Amino acid sequence: MTSPTFVRAGACRLAAWTLPVASSGGADFVAVHGFLDHAGSFAPLAAALSARSFWALDLPGHGASQDLGGRPYQFVDFVADLVRALEALAPDPVVLVGHSLGAGLAAFAAALAPERVGALVLLDGLGPLVEPPEALPDRLARALREEDRLRRAPPKVYPTVDDARRTFEAVRAELGPRAVDALLPGSLDRVRGGVRWAADPLVRAPSRLRLTEAHVEAFLRRVACPVLVVEPERGILAKAGARAEARRACLRQVERAEVPGGHHAHLERPEAVARAVASFVARRWNP
Repeated sequence: MTSPTFVRAGACRLAAWTLPVASSGGADFVAVHGFLDHAGSFAPLAAALSARSFWALDLPGHGASQDLGGRPYQFVDFVADLVRALEALAPDPVVLVGHSLGAGLAAFAAALAPERVGALVLLDGLGPLVEPPEALPDRLARALREEDRLRRAPPKVYPTVDDARRTFEAVRAELGPRAVDALLPGSLDRVRGGVRWAADPLVRAPSRLRLTEAHVEAFLRRVACPVLVVEPERGILAKAGARAEARRACLRQVERAEVPGGHHAHLERPEAVARAVASFVARRWNP
């Protein structure tokens, strides 16, 4: 990837990357990655698609985007950041693509800014994790304790990239070599003595607040554009059962595409995911 463009999203500067595509033409894409990933996670998918442009964002505290200066990271704040980034990047409606956490963000953004989103592609995600209201006191107490611990902990420095890769592969054992190759470079910063993780450590803190299922379904019902839900055969949605079915039923214009691979199928099987996306856009994109 080349150097990013930085866009202002509230108090944070977000890195927006233009990714190379297979051929020029068609729709403009904007993509939002999952938890602890970064914009480069979409490079294999973009390279297999025809598009007029393909922008991929680094969420706050991830990749090259600005961190929050010690403040916590919250799902609803990410949604607001994405809406503002769309306003800065996309004067015309786009195909908004989200993976995992990014799928939930993309769906909420499409509900809030329908004039910015002409079509929505959700990669193995249909909204955030939820909890009943009575779980909030314990959740908030746990989040505050973990935030304090993470602020005090010194950053781990690995002498070499290979050392960091071994830890990365162990912690994210679900990823195959192709996915690791795509994710690792953008996940590291070079520092004195070696490399360390680029993501703000506070990104790993538990959320202070989770929404309820009723909140999520209310947002999904407000999504007016056509939606493609891409479900890898070994992904999260394949195991979600009735909850995934209930969330899909909230969407007015929804299609499903089953693809091979696991949660990061867009990295491990980008050609298969690109075929599903291209077919959907060709049929449903109406700028």
